[in-house]
Amino acid sequence: MKKEKTQNIFMIILNSLLAAALICGIVGQLIAGETVSNSVFKTLMMFTLAFFWDPANVLVDIARYLAAIFTFSAIITIVFSAFQILLDRIRGARKNSTFIYGDNESSKILLDNDKKAIHGIHGFVSADNYILVDDEEKNLIFLMEHRDQLKGKRVFMQTESLPNVLFSDANLKAFCVEEIAGREFWKRYDLIRQAYDENGNPRKLTVALIGWGKLGEQILYYGLLANSFADVTFHIFGDSHIFEMLHADHLDDLHIKAYEKDWYDNIDVIKRSDMVIIAEQENQIRLISELFLISAELRVVVCSSFRGDVENKKLLLQNKAGDIPEENLTFFNWRKTAHSLEAVQREEKLLNTGSDDMIRQKGLRRKIREEWDSLDTFKRYAYLNLLDLHRIYDELRKAWGNFVTEDELLRILHVRLCNYYWYHNWNYSAHPDPDDPMADENPKKRLQKRLRPLEDLSEKEKEIEKRIVKDIVES
Repeated sequence: MKKEKTQNIFMIILNSLLAAALICGIVGQLIAGETVSNSVFKTLMMFTLAFFWDPANVLVDIARYLAAIFTFSAIITIVFSAFQILLDRIRGARKNSTFIYGDNESSKILLDNDKKAIHGIHGFVSADNYILVDDEEKNLIFLMEHRDQLKGKRVFMQTESLPNVLFSDANLKAFCVEEIAGREFWKRYDLIRQAYDENGNPRKLTVALIGWGKLGEQILYYGLLANSFADVTFHIFGDSHIFEMLHADHLDDLHIKAYEKDWYDNIDVIKRSDMVIIAEQENQIRLISELFLISAELRVVVCSSFRGDVENKKLLLQNKAGDIPEENLTFFNWRKTAHSLEAVQREEKLLNTGSDDMIRQKGLRRKIREEWDSLDTFKRYAYLNLLDLHRIYDELRKAWGNFVTEDELLRILHVRLCNYYWYHNWNYSAHPDPDDPMADENPKKRLQKRLRPLEDLSEKEKEIEKRIVKDIVES
């Protein structure tokens, strides 16, 4: 970022030198009695350092010095650009090299995260990985223009309009930074330590989500799955009316409450929240200050996109919010987290080849990957929904030990499955699969009867989910 600012300042100075030299030179020559054409010619000759006559006046004298400075600066710029192009070629030849296409905030964060990455502003460079973060239309044009050069390369394209697993082929993988951020958020800021009371009973927890948009939706989605061990109610304060309309039939099932009024009209909800998540990107400093005026005991996680998280946090604690326990206020730099080659590659492995750990454990790498390629988007996400339960089970066991029995894991699994199906409004199956835990046995009546409390299931229905639990415990 500092490098780019320096370059921009240098170009402004260079253009100012050019303009000042031309104006002073031409005006000075005209004052000296030269014709317009001679004035322009003599002024241009100054830039070639071929000025062998005495200056006619002070303006011409100033112009020749400005022209000389500009010429030397331009030569330095050309040499630097040539060196940068050569450096990009050398970087591209390295193993696991990365080329970043786009000139926006996303590309700046990627370049900050990977100092050896190649920025595409100097033209196409052969590399091992390509991350396209420009507008989707420009990304597609880039793919078309360089399709031959990109054969056999790993290409990752940022998208906002398509799910990650929907858009993929042999070498092109799509990624959505909000989806990566939503998944990573709950790995960092889970509610596992608050999952149970002293008797091992699931606690009732409250989470307030302030702000919406793509980021807020992904945090909510993965929050519903990641916290299936507890009875969590999510309170949404933001412009989520489209979401509410699409999920109107299941908001109560998912324990989601959306509010037309702002959060400050529902302060009682904020006060009793076990976690307050700020997904709103505007006026965050003011919003944080207002929240801690309610109570200094709130646990607030700010999804911030600015880089100076630590500095801004200290500044806020000292100057804005008063004496707040530092552990109560956390900044999650979601753009920096999601905008890295490591995060994008990890997402690609997860979403396009399944879990490497699961593949290794089963010893069926080729078979599982062949089966994975045959799955549609809905089934891929359903599969990942189950895979992530392995990690949560391990963390619950570490935190709560004997509380997490196989029966408890069965309950968590069932809640997680129901949340996934409810969230996607999947009340029926067009093609019922007898091995699908949620499929109805009667193909003529495909309603998902199994989307009901665990205790209401038949023993045969429970047995299907028990087999999944057994795999998780034994793996």
